[in-house]
Formats: sequence, structure tokens, C-alpha cells
Amino acid sequence: MIRIATLAFALFACASCGGSSKGSVTSPFSPEDEALFDGSVEFVEDPAKLSGRWRDDWEREIGARAARADVVFVGVLKTARQGGDSKGRAFVDLGFEVEKTLKGKIDASVDLRSRADHPGHRTLGRAGDRVLGGRFVAFVKWIEEDGVVRGRFHLAHASDFVLSAVEFQLSKP
Repeated sequence: MIRIATLAFALFACASCGGSSKGSVTSPFSPEDEALFDGSVEFVEDPAKLSGRWRDDWEREIGARAARADVVFVGVLKTARQGGDSKGRAFVDLGFEVEKTLKGKIDASVDLRSRADHPGHRTLGRAGDRVLGGRFVAFVKWIEEDGVVRGRFHLAHASDFVLSAVEFQLSKP
């Protein structure tokens, strides 16, 4: 009986720890990465409607994100929670149900955190309820923060146009 209880507790503890959705750091997190994986969200439905430099910047950034990301997936945002950590830093925790992995390996559900000191945190905070239930392409780069491997990310609205552009970038050698 004690063995069964111990086994049940061990299984519960492993199931609640997040398991293998965390990757490993594959390269240093550069200043360019700081801008690319900014903890933000964009709602561009059709980048073809962007003009001039904005369109050029979007194409360059989507290509760089696809190339530098450790993981790229399409998922639905199921949970969003704002809070503060033990150091008093504000954060937003996002819980995704992964529909399709485009690059790398990831679990069927993923939790990502945007902290107040990440460049795009305010944009995500201003998006509010618009993000909940939304379908996004997530570009994730694993880094070590505070002794823990975490995913720094950028989210893009998963319109057909955006998905096509991302898949095109990922097909490049």
C-alpha cells in the first residue's frame, strides 16, 4: 500500500513539473535575440497590406525569428495570468495547447512567461483579452534566466498568410 501511494505521488509530482516541454539552450542569447524574442504579440493578419519599410522590417524579422528559434509552433492560447515573482517583477504567464510543431520539439501543452523587463511585455499586457483563445505562431528561443531554462518568445497571429510566410522561411536551407 505504501509503495502504491509513493508511486502515485511520484507520478503526480512528475506530471506537474512541466516535463520535457523545456528545451535546452543551443546558442547564446544575443542583443538581436532580445529584440526578436521580446515577449510580445502581433496581430498582423496580412503583411501584404503593410507598406514600405514596415513590410520590409516584418519580412526580415519573421525570417530572423524562424532561423534563430529553437522551437516554432502553432497553438491556441488557453490561459493567461498576470502576477508578480519573488523579486517583485510583473509577469504574464501564457498556457498554450500546441496544434502543430513547425520546428524543434515541444510538448502538447506549453507555458511561456513574459516579464516586465522583456521589451514587448507592455504590448502583450495591452492586448488583454484579445489574446485569450487566439491562435498564434510562437517563436521560442530557450535561455537560462535565474538558473532556470525558460522560453523567450514572440507571438504572431496565425493567419493563413502569416503561416505561409513562416513555413516558407522554415523551408529555406
